[in-house]
Amino acid sequence: MPYRRLSVKLIFWVVAITVIVIGVFNYVSLNTQRRHLIDEGILGAKQLSDTVKKGLRFDMLHNYREALYNSIETIGAQEGIEKIRIFNKEGAIMFSSDKEEMGQMVDKNAEACYACHAEKKPLERLAIPERSRIFRADGYRLLGIINPIYNEPDCYNAACHVHPRDQTVLGVLDISLSLAATDKRIREIRGTTILLMAITILTVSAIIVLFIQRAVDRPVKELVAGTTRVAAGDFDHTIPARSDDEIGQLAESFNTMTQRLKEIQFQLLQSEKLASIGKLAATIAHEINNPLNGILTYTS
Repeated sequence: MPYRRLSVKLIFWVVAITVIVIGVFNYVSLNTQRRHLIDEGILGAKQLSDTVKKGLRFDMLHNYREALYNSIETIGAQEGIEKIRIFNKEGAIMFSSDKEEMGQMVDKNAEACYACHAEKKPLERLAIPERSRIFRADGYRLLGIINPIYNEPDCYNAACHVHPRDQTVLGVLDISLSLAATDKRIREIRGTTILLMAITILTVSAIIVLFIQRAVDRPVKELVAGTTRVAAGDFDHTIPARSDDEIGQLAESFNTMTQRLKEIQFQLLQSEKLASIGKLAATIAHEINNPLNGILTYTS
């Protein structure tokens, strides 16, 4: 059966290992590129959040609420920005690009607050990865990042503010960005990677199949055919040694063995002929000796 042939088994395992190795490599590479794109998005969101906070600092410092409303509404209308909002230390939404949620209380167990309020005492400092979150809304993913608004000297020393000096965090700036473009880029990279992986696997597999057929399958078939002919008594058959590798050496050894078998066969034939001649001579001598013995007996 074909599946029992050495070349078929060899091709199967080599191609299978090639597929696994290339598949694992592309899987790791794809995940690395995806994480790189997400990290770039988080870094961009952090820079945007810092820029927005610095841009709103003057209005917040002087309590220009109307200017804050207009600035947040204008920034929130930009492409790729899903929502901008500011909540105070109690969790009330003071400003938002979505006016319908202004004045509402945020859930401290929600994604935007959980990073800080997971402990009994809210955390005051968080690393960038812990300040960011990825969640799904309206069928696509969003990247959210929170940026604490700290109580600076200009804040607690200002005459119009009532924040005590020992209050570290006054509120939080929360920005949500759409990851639709990033996810589209990830899908494009995934599609390109899968296509290149398929082409690579097919090309490498074809090269491997051709190599095995030429370097292994054909010489092995010639050796099998040669052993069959020698077993049938054809000691004049020789196998061409097409290479200097182990298979070529095996073919040369096979030809040497066949030549030795031919010589042994010739010697056996000669021995059989000599034995037959000796047997014939003995028979003739016996036949001659019988009359001679009779004559000698008679004459004596």
